[in-house]
Amino acid sequence: VPRPQASAQRDGPPDPASQAIFVHGRRVLCVGGIQHAVTRYRARIEKLGGQFEHHDGGLEDSAQALEGRLSRADIVICQAACINHEACHRVKRYCERTGTPCVYLDRPSLSRLDRALAQPRGDRDAIR
Repeated sequence: VPRPQASAQRDGPPDPASQAIFVHGRRVLCVGGIQHAVTRYRARIEKLGGQFEHHDGGLEDSAQALEGRLSRADIVICQAACINHEACHRVKRYCERTGTPCVYLDRPSLSRLDRALAQPRGDRDAIR
């Protein structure tokens, strides 16, 4: 006799952690990165209907500016290899505290960004 448990799980609302990141109409903050990657990220996020903002991760932009931009962000892209250690920890602490979705990229790459945005939130520790 087949058991109906699988259909019962499909009837409820989807688990937000299992959904890809929806960018349209949201403010996306990119922290760190090299200039050509940031330009490509901006074009991709705007093509998806998002509003793009950038902070260099502490190279020239101040830590205080990072806090302000984080508070306005709906989604954060953290290029961990392209920012200073303190900025990376600030981003991580902020996103954990507020529940803001954060995409961690270990290297600047448009294809990595695309994969990260498409992955369920629970699988998004670092995109390699």
